[in-house]
Parts: sequence; structure tokens; C-alpha cells
Amino acid sequence: MQIENLSAIVMALTFIAYSLLGGADFGGGVWDLLAFGRHKEASRQLIAHAIGPIWEANHVWLIAFIVFFFTCFPTAFAAISIALHVPLALAALGIVLRGASFTFRSFPDDPMQNHWGLIFSVASAVTPIFFGVVIGTTISGNLVWLDSKIYASGYFLPWLSIFPWIMGCFILSLFTYLAAVYLCVEAEGELKDYFRIRAVLTLLAVLILGSAVLLKAPAHFSQKLSEPQSIVTFFGAIALSVCALITLLKRKFVLARTLSASMAITALGMLAYLQAPYLIAPQFTILSSAAPPSTHRMVLSIGAAGALLLIPSLFYLLLTFKGRKAFSLFDYS
Repeated sequence: MQIENLSAIVMALTFIAYSLLGGADFGGGVWDLLAFGRHKEASRQLIAHAIGPIWEANHVWLIAFIVFFFTCFPTAFAAISIALHVPLALAALGIVLRGASFTFRSFPDDPMQNHWGLIFSVASAVTPIFFGVVIGTTISGNLVWLDSKIYASGYFLPWLSIFPWIMGCFILSLFTYLAAVYLCVEAEGELKDYFRIRAVLTLLAVLILGSAVLLKAPAHFSQKLSEPQSIVTFFGAIALSVCALITLLKRKFVLARTLSASMAITALGMLAYLQAPYLIAPQFTILSSAAPPSTHRMVLSIGAAGALLLIPSLFYLLLTFKGRKAFSLFDYS
């Protein structure tokens, strides 16, 4: 395997890790926004308790993704930063507002507490959409450069087309679904069923929007969808979704969490595979955008050394605040 492809795989893995952990934090904010009825306050307290100790740490995966991207594939990173600076800036603004408001809303004597709570919830819903819009635009083929140097598509029309927004809604639904399943594990009493119903409904949304992504996908996706590995992966994701649905209906929440995370890994991994060898279709490929091999070797080495510190630290953090249940794969009750 060429070292450039290895860097691209590591970059994809960091985004998948961010989706499983940080993405669920965004989804928790969405459920905070949609909380209503007699369980409104209890569900919001559960969400704050669930994400409070770890939400900042989960952003380390996004930081790792960005570092790998601009260091190992500087040409493509510069191109995306120029062409999609508007949705990227809106996503960054959402991350900043979400983090600040989550902190400020915890002060009980602050007269702005309700407003901070609303900002946190809205930013949690909007930011994943813009993540998906950026991903969808890089897939769509709507971005065009003249001689790979002069950007020629405009700063709005490429990401205002329908496919990027379908992708944005898919990413939002996936994050929201993961949050609902994780909260089923964390909840007690009636709140388990409160989030179980929401998990089932959002799983259906994930399946519908995921199908829409594949139906509206550009030509290079369609060509690879007929390959045996794509077919196996697609039906694998469907099978995991069905099994997750069954376990939710049977109230096997820990197993449902395992199956749901596996489904998300499969679905996002399939998107990365279908996009390869492009970073930005159709002009920027992994090889054409890559830094010299020496850069990849250095970044991969430093990344591996950092992982030896990072992963045990995150493990200890989760163990401290979540207990051993955070690492359970199956229901034992």
C-alpha cells in the first residue's frame, strides 16, 4: 500500500471516531432542542450529565482529522478552504457557539440561561448539517478549478445544490440516532422508553436519507456501487440496522449501542471507499494532492506515538466518568 493511501485511511478513521463520539454529542444537543412534555427537564438534565464530562475531549478526533488533512494533503485542503469557506465558517461558528453556550447555560443565576440553552441546541443541530454539506459538495463534482489553480464554480451555488443538503441531513440524522441509542443506555426508568422511541424513529430517517444519498450520488459513486465489496458492505449496513432495530424493540440497549456504532462505522466507511481515490471529485485525488512521502512518514509516526498517549487517556476518562458500562458490548441482564 502506498503511504499516501495509508494517510487517507487514517484520516477517514479519525472522522469516523469523531462521528461516533463527538457526533453523538451534537445529537444530544438536538434532543435537547426537541425535548418536550413531562420528560422535558429530566431528559435535558440527562443529556447534560451524559455529555458534560467528555464533550471537549471528543473534539480531539476532529483536530487530528484537520492536522492530517492540511499536512498530508495540502493542495486539497487549500482548495476546500477556498471553495467552501462559507459552510466551513458556519460549521466553525456553530462549534464555538455550542461550546460557549453549553458552559454559560450551567450558571443558574444567569438571566440569559434559557437563551444560552437555545443557542446550544440550535448550534448542535446546525453544525452537523454543514459538516454534511461540505462532505456532499466534495463528493458531488460541483467544484471546478481551471488548471487546478483558479477556482471557477462560485462560493455558493456548488453547495446550495440538492445533494450536499441530502448529505447534511443524513449526517444530522446519523448523529441524532447515535445520541438517542447512547442515551437509552444512560437513562433510567421511563426515560429509557422516551429515548427508545426517538431512536427507532431516527433510525428510519437514517435509512431513508442514506438511500437518498446513494440514489442522488454522482457517477463515480454509481460505478463503484456495483462492485462486490460495495454490495456486501451495503447489505452489511442494512443488516446491522435491522439488528439494531430489533434490539431496541427488545430493550437490549447495550447491544443496540454496539450494533448502531457498527452500522455507523460501516456506512461512513462505505462513503469513504466510494469517494476514493478522490478527495475532491473530480480533480483532486489522494495521490495528486499528497505531500512528499517523507511528510507522510513523519506525520504517521507522530500520530502513532500520540495515539499511545491519547487512546489510554480517553479510555481512563470514560472509565472515570462513565464506568465499565461505557465499554460493554452486550447486555448481561
